[in-house]
Amino acid sequence: MSWRQFGLALAFLSISVPAFGADMGLRPAQCSGEMWSPILTLSSPDKIRAEVKRRYEEALSASESPHVIASRRQIYDWAIEAKISCAKAIGFLKYNEVNQYQIGQCDCYYGRMYMLSH
Repeated sequence: MSWRQFGLALAFLSISVPAFGADMGLRPAQCSGEMWSPILTLSSPDKIRAEVKRRYEEALSASESPHVIASRRQIYDWAIEAKISCAKAIGFLKYNEVNQYQIGQCDCYYGRMYMLSH
């Protein structure tokens, strides 16, 4: 194989195989639709806020961890999704709005991240 053919093959692969996070060519399944979360059963908005914030902080920490970033598993993707979803839920909670959809998304992505980390 000539260098020119090798370069063309490499260019073709870089266009046809998208990379998501640390996993080449694998896009994580989405947490879709209305998700029910046990967080919603907590007795007060302050407890809900604390639990969502805990999940956000763990996802943030994981998303910045060199071990997670270099992983060939989808944990990095789940950490990023959990971080974003939990941040959105926290935004709603700042205005005392318990957004069931965002909390469900936060909990779903966090759960997937947690399963891969243990």
